[in-house]
Amino acid sequence: MSADQIADFVYLRPAFYLIAFLSLLNLCYLLFFYKRWRSDSYILINSLFIFLITCVLFFQSGVIVDEIGSSGDPVYFYLTVSIFIISIISSIVYFRKK
Repeated sequence: MSADQIADFVYLRPAFYLIAFLSLLNLCYLLFFYKRWRSDSYILINSLFIFLITCVLFFQSGVIVDEIGSSGDPVYFYLTVSIFIISIISSIVYFRKK
């Protein structure tokens, strides 16, 4: 495969967008609905699982890119970092409201 034929690997983008959306929903729940619907550590554990799934997807996308000889997509990295930041903010909000 020549350099002209190599394209970015973007097939996992919808999964990353979905995980980012779920992470934002967790943060919105903590900011606006925490007093109405009280669930002790559900959101914190949920944020942790979302971040772990994101890390596994990010790693697997790197493995797939290496196997097929394609170039990676920088959007995966930016989404992983943004989901990490949202998870940290969710944790801070959870412990401040608790």
